[in-house]
Amino acid sequence: MKKSHDFYTDIIVKYFKDNFNWIDFEICSDSKNDYFPRVDSIKIKNNFTDELILKIPDFSAINHNSFPRISILGEAKTYKDFLEASKRRDEQIDYMMQFLKVKEKPYLIYSLPFQLHASINNILEEKKIEHLAQNVEIIILNELSIDL
Repeated sequence: MKKSHDFYTDIIVKYFKDNFNWIDFEICSDSKNDYFPRVDSIKIKNNFTDELILKIPDFSAINHNSFPRISILGEAKTYKDFLEASKRRDEQIDYMMQFLKVKEKPYLIYSLPFQLHASINNILEEKKIEHLAQNVEIIILNELSIDL
């Protein structure tokens, strides 16, 4: 059965709720199946051109009260989106790495079909090196990771 973008976003939300004290976070989600507000665009400066870049991740959660401050971005991809929109996918990852690498305790949660786990793991590890973002903790989820 073909899974929707919302399905993979819901996996991120479920993982987050199961693994973080989510009451303490400012949370936004792109899913139609939860009650969190929609994700706002997040602004960063392009390191190469100094232009301001606006992107909207599928999930974001920030705990302003914790020490160190936890910052989480989540991205969900269907099989088709991952393969057919690779330029967009890579730009989103570049953006998220740039945003997260300056945070105190950053996480990037990526949710996609299990067949693509190895591919995204390789891409994310390369992007961490490219962006000097070794402090970003990567969590890769799929439909086998969690019961919805």
